[in-house]
Amino acid sequence: MKKIFKFTIFFCLITNFFSISISEENFFNKGLKLYEDKKYEDARFMFERSIVFNPKDSNSYLYLAKIYNIEEDQKKEEKNLE
Repeated sequence: MKKIFKFTIFFCLITNFFSISISEENFFNKGLKLYEDKKYEDARFMFERSIVFNPKDSNSYLYLAKIYNIEEDQKKEEKNLE
């Protein structure tokens, strides 16, 4: 019985880990697609979600800075570049 319980816990943890890493990548990829389609507000939202899951994602910060550059918000652009 303990083996089944341990296996179930292990399986749940592995499944959860992979679903989180996949969702992080999906947020960035969706944001990139929206950025390329010039839907900057929606793209900004996706890049921000990507950062919530992975605060060290430099690509999301870079694209946020690009969006703020287009919107001419220099203060937020510089913040995301730092």
